Amino acid sequence: MRKYIILLAVIISGVLSASAQTQKEEMPPAEDRAQMQTEFMTDKLELTDEQVPRVLSINLAAAKKMDQVMKMTDRMSKFKEFRSTMMDKDEALKEVLNKDQYKKYQKSKDEMKKMIKERRKEKKNS
Repeated sequence: MRKYIILLAVIISGVLSASAQTQKEEMPPAEDRAQMQTEFMTDKLELTDEQVPRVLSINLAAAKKMDQVMKMTDRMSKFKEFRSTMMDKDEALKEVLNKDQYKKYQKSKDEMKKMIKERRKEKKNS
């Protein structure tokens, strides 16, 4: 499970880091990332059999959009598109997940953001 959190954190941080182009080349394909995210969410959020394909579809659409965002060169545009993509994904998931599942999802996202900030702080201090 930690592996999935770390993978998702790497994907998110890759968009915002200065070396995003290099990391993009090392990232797995969108389909693989979406599958890993869905498996993590299935376990963590206890998704139903009906929810799994819908969540996979949402994750895949977001992963493909992120591939396009990664190709952008302007950092501000890249950041805005990243945020927009994540907000769209959150809205789509909100329609699929129940209230408790969505709260768990938001909590996981918050934990990942903290991990990313800590890693950046460690990198700066290194």
